[in-house]
Amino acid sequence: MTAESNKDVVRQLFIELDPRTARGALADVLADDVLLPADTLPNGRQGLAGMEEHLEFMGSRVEIAFDIIDMVAEGDTVAVRARARMKILAEFFGFSPDGREIDIEQVQFLRIENGKISEVWRLNDVAGMMQQLTA
Repeated sequence: MTAESNKDVVRQLFIELDPRTARGALADVLADDVLLPADTLPNGRQGLAGMEEHLEFMGSRVEIAFDIIDMVAEGDTVAVRARARMKILAEFFGFSPDGREIDIEQVQFLRIENGKISEVWRLNDVAGMMQQLTA
């Protein structure tokens, strides 16, 4: 796989994560045993099934849209700086839905193996999110 084809896999992931564009093809871009960040899942479940559970959990609580800001690839790793725009629909980390939107920037490093994402490392701007939620 080339750096450019690895970036294409990550672009497809963001399409599948965004309810506006998702095609139901998460299995096309994530390995069955993908290693996910611990904060992705409330119960620590890993793999494709864990990500699907996480998306169901989040989708019932927030309306979310993603934008890729920057992307760089080298070898089997793709680095992404992205923005998630969220509107709270139900209780979210103890906050009640109030109709406001919040923006969360994040950085992710994704490792590609055999044309699928096999590992995700992510850092969210939690301080920025909390500042917006408590404003």
